[in-house]
Amino acid sequence: MNIKKLYTYEAALSFVLYYALDKVFMQLRGLSISHIVTVEIIFGLLILGLGVSSGALSDRWSRKNVLALCALALVLNTVIWALATSFLGFLVGVVFGAIAWVLHSGTNTAILYDSLKENGQQNHYEKYLARQRAIGGLSFMIAATLGGIIGQNFGIEATFWWSIPALVLAFFTALSIREPSFHRSTGEVDYFTHIKQTFSFLIAKPKLKVLSQIVTITMAIVLLVDEYIQLYAEFIGLSIAAIGIVGAIDGLNFSLSNLAAEPLGKRFKHQHLYGVLLLLMVLGLLLAVNFVGLIGLISLFVVITAYVIIDVIAMADINHQLTSKIRATSESYISFGSRLIGIPLGFAFAFAVQNIDMAFGFGILGIILLISISYLVVTGRFSLLASADD
Repeated sequence: MNIKKLYTYEAALSFVLYYALDKVFMQLRGLSISHIVTVEIIFGLLILGLGVSSGALSDRWSRKNVLALCALALVLNTVIWALATSFLGFLVGVVFGAIAWVLHSGTNTAILYDSLKENGQQNHYEKYLARQRAIGGLSFMIAATLGGIIGQNFGIEATFWWSIPALVLAFFTALSIREPSFHRSTGEVDYFTHIKQTFSFLIAKPKLKVLSQIVTITMAIVLLVDEYIQLYAEFIGLSIAAIGIVGAIDGLNFSLSNLAAEPLGKRFKHQHLYGVLLLLMVLGLLLAVNFVGLIGLISLFVVITAYVIIDVIAMADINHQLTSKIRATSESYISFGSRLIGIPLGFAFAFAVQNIDMAFGFGILGIILLISISYLVVTGRFSLLASADD
């Protein structure tokens, strides 16, 4: 029963009509590219401060209540942004957006894994994780399409108000979820000892450490791609309605990529799969610079596709090595790392956009990813993944 409720929760939480248009909305409210990137950097800093502690809260308290608080925080973020008319207003709203992010990150996957484990189905985690994310992606696709239509005809602000009913549904759905019977608070250790022990566990296993590094760097880059692909679409001359369609395609692409991850993970050795997908990400980012237009836009979707498949397979490899009591905290560490890396990446991206153009910003990300991959290969760390799928 939990699985269906988690699917419903993910669909409702993803049915946000303004996600595909929020950066354009900020520009219309007078924010520059530097202001917009600063809002995202503040978002990242808040996640750095709250991320790991929220994962520990989920592990030690109640995962369903944490998911409910996530939906509530997103409602507040939505209302404040709808009313915001200045840079400061968006900064206030992003505080609640960051709270929603950290409460969701790790908790939704931890309760999914534990719910499956309770029924002896944890070995099928990749399949159910892919389905959960695919449902969220399809919901986002529908929301982006409607958001583009509503934004074109009634103004982008309307998309914020029309998003609230789905978030309220997510709140009540979360409260109806049942905690897995074997999920217990790690009350035998204090809060900060729990956080410290989780970190020690993550760095003690070489393969686990490398997998975490790969997910962290790719997540940091794709978060920027996903956030600013709408501005790339505007940069190449698409209308508000067309940008909504771009968001819908992004959602469909996300769903199909998740569904493709499990069969690919079973058919190919994970080390080889990671290598090919990482190179596809680099290639896609560089093509966005050299072929500005629809080809560049399509190449950014390739980047997102490759990342999603990496993320599903890698997070499954990671979760198979974790115990329930540190599952959400461990994923929060990865989210923490991606946001930590994302801050200098965000500055580099903003500098490139402000001084050259939007397309060149994505090229900078491609070069940084190539350097990161080269480091893992040259130092021999990438070879540790040879048995990551065992």
